[in-house]
Amino acid sequence: MIGLFVVIPALHLGLQFSGILGANALAVMPYVIWTGTGLLAGVRSLVAARRAHRRAQQIAWVWFGSGAIAWSIGVGFELISLYWVDLFEILIGTRRSFYLFYPVTLVAGLFILASSRSRSLSILNLANIGVIGAAMLACAILILLEPVLKTKESAAYVVFSIVDLTSLFTATIVALHLLWFKGSREIRGVVLLLALSASVHAAANIGFYVDQFQLGSYESNLDVFWVFALLLHYWAAHEQDASTEPVIAASQTGWIERSAGAA
Repeated sequence: MIGLFVVIPALHLGLQFSGILGANALAVMPYVIWTGTGLLAGVRSLVAARRAHRRAQQIAWVWFGSGAIAWSIGVGFELISLYWVDLFEILIGTRRSFYLFYPVTLVAGLFILASSRSRSLSILNLANIGVIGAAMLACAILILLEPVLKTKESAAYVVFSIVDLTSLFTATIVALHLLWFKGSREIRGVVLLLALSASVHAAANIGFYVDQFQLGSYESNLDVFWVFALLLHYWAAHEQDASTEPVIAASQTGWIERSAGAA
């Protein structure tokens, strides 16, 4: 596991700044690494879903895996746009929906884990997520407000960026909320890794959007954090797969209860 966190980011940064790649190869290389890392996290999540003990775990990890794979597809369309814009214009135009699908699936999967053991609390958990989402929407607007006021980007792109950040922030807070209502060691590790993944991804996206709005291009070189975020997602799937106890679900206190007490 540690090897992945060393080798893939080192490969990304080494090829990017070593000067050994030509201009065309240098433009393509990050997309290849992002796509590969996203697919790695997505497939690992689907494997974890297949081996999960409970139905809720299976559904949640299918969501997580589908989101990571969708993000990779969006990156693939981005790569296509570098060379074959006219041929794949319709597909390229949909790439933002694939990017947005990723944070939304994180929120959906976490909601499923939170609500799986107590149907009576499902509406309450949904209301909690709604309140969290509204607060995170305000945070996303405040973070991007100044760059947006200076941008020439379309209104649709501005809305997309705000919704994207809001979803990632919401996923982070929901995961931390789950973590706060302590469960077994297995779920703590998995949820913490998912929270870290979402937060790191959000940090990289903030740098991307601020540059895009202010400069019209991406200059911050924070894209390696997308790699780290997806590797954290992969690690969470690995920990879930290695777990021998059922996932913890919603408790009377708000989100989580010990599976032993529910048995």
